[in-house]
Amino acid sequence: MLLTTTLGIKSAYSLHRQLSQQPQTLPESEQTEQPFLDHQFPNPSPNLLLALEQTLNTTSDFSSALHLILEQICQLTGWSYAEAWIPTADKSALQCSPIWYKNPQTLSPEHISALQDFRHYTEGLILLPDEDIPGRVWYSNKPQWFGNLAQDNDIFSRGTLAHQVDLGAAFGLPIPIPAEESLTPNLIPRRSASLGILVFFTHYSSVQDQYWVQQLSYRALDFGRILHQKQVTTEFKTLFSAISDLILIFDAQGYIVNIAPTTPKPLYQMPSELIGKSVQDIFEPEQSTTFIHLIWQSLNTQTTLQTEYQLTIEEQSFWFAATIAPITDVSGMGDSVIWIARDITERKEAMEALSAAKEAAENANQAKSTFLAKMSHELRTPLNAILGFTQVMIRHLGDTSSTVTPARIEEHFGYLKVIHHSGEHLLDLINDLLNWSKIEAGKMELHQNRFNLYDMLSSLYQMFKLKAEHQGLSLSFDVSAKVPPFIEADSGKLRQVFINLLGNALKFTPQGGIQVQVDCANHGSENNATLICEVQDTGIGIAPNELSRLFEPFVQSSSDRGFQEGTGLGLPISQQVVELMGGKLMVESEVGKGSKFQFTLPIKLDMGSEPTLTSESRQYTIPADLKLLNAPLAIKPQDVEPEDLSYVQSSDWVKLQQATLAAEEELLLKLIDEVFPSNSRMRDCLTEWVHDFQFDRVHQLISEKLSEKVN
Repeated sequence: MLLTTTLGIKSAYSLHRQLSQQPQTLPESEQTEQPFLDHQFPNPSPNLLLALEQTLNTTSDFSSALHLILEQICQLTGWSYAEAWIPTADKSALQCSPIWYKNPQTLSPEHISALQDFRHYTEGLILLPDEDIPGRVWYSNKPQWFGNLAQDNDIFSRGTLAHQVDLGAAFGLPIPIPAEESLTPNLIPRRSASLGILVFFTHYSSVQDQYWVQQLSYRALDFGRILHQKQVTTEFKTLFSAISDLILIFDAQGYIVNIAPTTPKPLYQMPSELIGKSVQDIFEPEQSTTFIHLIWQSLNTQTTLQTEYQLTIEEQSFWFAATIAPITDVSGMGDSVIWIARDITERKEAMEALSAAKEAAENANQAKSTFLAKMSHELRTPLNAILGFTQVMIRHLGDTSSTVTPARIEEHFGYLKVIHHSGEHLLDLINDLLNWSKIEAGKMELHQNRFNLYDMLSSLYQMFKLKAEHQGLSLSFDVSAKVPPFIEADSGKLRQVFINLLGNALKFTPQGGIQVQVDCANHGSENNATLICEVQDTGIGIAPNELSRLFEPFVQSSSDRGFQEGTGLGLPISQQVVELMGGKLMVESEVGKGSKFQFTLPIKLDMGSEPTLTSESRQYTIPADLKLLNAPLAIKPQDVEPEDLSYVQSSDWVKLQQATLAAEEELLLKLIDEVFPSNSRMRDCLTEWVHDFQFDRVHQLISEKLSEKVN
């Protein structure tokens, strides 16, 4: 564009030199003495108008070409001022174009100032057909000469302002659209066949110059052809600038012969670098072979093809949808194709995301359906046991003729154990469902508290050692000396994660053992550290293709074989809880060798706690005795003095146990107040532990008392 504009300026300058050297038709004496009413304009040779036409071809767009016509004709004829009028979009009126020209050679400073006011009034005007000079010329679609504007106020609505500028005569010239570009000329008004109306003004009143009328009318056809071409070019540039598709022209050999000036993103290469190159020069062999085949197929079959392909641009993958169509001549044949490529990467990614979401939803629905079917069995089994054994006991106790014997008591005690176990199983199921519902609703909250981590680990060991022994498994806790005894975190949720992971390890480890490792990493801060916990087993392991879905709700590994029991929510709950606490839960597993679950948690150190142990580690192994070295015992004998608690019912101990497991502080304190009298040492001890967030001690003591009560 810059090159063509420069050429246009040079050509216009050359034309101006020719005009300035052109001899005037009238002698100089006659020009100065002749009255303006009889003013005659110079009659240059047709070659000058031809030069103007040639200069127009070098302009860059419609506006610059229109301005050049006004400028050169004013300089050629001596007219003082020129303006252009363009039809509105619906062709019903004329609107003033921003293109205009004032000839400084014919205007005084006073005229130039007055002309600015005249121009300001003219800008924005809309003229109907036959209104004002432009409208009359447009309506007639013929050149018109207005020799004395002072006498033509009836046709010149701007006459008052024109008088202030001393505008004396005007000439209106319609610029026709080339005949081949006019669609159905007999069906539309004649005026719509004009590209615009050019109006030239002078300070002189003048009779019509027939020579000028003929010459400019003749050249107006050429002006129209050039202006129409510039107009179409401008419209296409505007259109292309709004298109983000890449539009190329390929010849039959796969060479790029042209590229439309669109604004595609991303670009494989800059358009200037692509012109003249073949697909073999640009793309990989496999890709270029495919493109050549598509070009030949479109040319040979004379059909439009659709295809999609993937390209890597600046190390990023993009998808494109292409339309390939043959370009034909009048004979219906052609040797080139137009290739329109559209970036569909976002659409592809959206479709893939939608497909993945659909698949995930279907999997989730399937998992929920499986879960509901399995849960009905999970719930019915313990309920049937509870109902069945309670019915047997009711029948036995209701039989007044039967005698209570030690054998019958032992039998009932066995029933109660089954009922108790079934109730615990039901409680676990319900807790999982309630916890997951809290997570899905975003209502899971953290309760930070200071607690003894050693006590928690000790109570966890005591909780699972009997189950491990029963299955013939070893259970070891390896706690690094860097782990402080007292930390600040959510003890209830940390305990829940350990219970879930240890429960899974016991469930899926038929032989071997389970090892718990706890370490602590201090990151240079006095109060903040990261707790690193691992639960590793020698169980059946998890298949690689199932690891990605391991933390999805209601999903259980197919490698569980006969071990599928529970809700399938343990691991998802553990992951969500760990992430809620600011940590991360990870898994490594190999089928037949076992699994290792590791989670990290940010914790706050209690700087006032007892110093950590000096030994490098503490290890506890089943069946060897539990050795906590210098760590505090889970329950200190002196904490609770002997007290007669026979008045506490088993149901009360169960309620206390459930509240402790849920770490419901307010409920637990309320139950303690209801169960124990105000002078009870047990009440004081339990209340103190709850206020100190030592739920592990509360749980262990209540479990022991409940066991004593049942036994």
